[in-house]
Amino acid sequence: MRKSSLIVGAALTAIFIIGCFNLLGQQSASIKARKNLGVVVFTNGMPRYFSLGDAKSCTATAKHVALGTEVDFLIQATNSDGTVYPVAAPTLIITIPNQYGEVASDGVSIKLKPILKAP
Repeated sequence: MRKSSLIVGAALTAIFIIGCFNLLGQQSASIKARKNLGVVVFTNGMPRYFSLGDAKSCTATAKHVALGTEVDFLIQATNSDGTVYPVAAPTLIITIPNQYGEVASDGVSIKLKPILKAP
């Protein structure tokens, strides 16, 4: 009886680990571009513009909130005739000061460490 319990436990653990690796692979496959912006100094409520490559850009605006720092993004794409259109508007909240955060949307992953300048 004890031996069969060990075998069942080992099988369930293996299934869990394989499932986690498959999920990570699927998430990575959906991300086509990764952009590490590094340390970004924001003035509270003032937008910053960044090029993401592959005809995409983003505007990021940071502000202080009760939980920490909130960064709102507007990811835009430019088509062949030069028309710019929004594709996503994710939000990132950093609850621990001086930590990197990452947000992914529309096939782009954006990583940054937001620093709010004192007014």
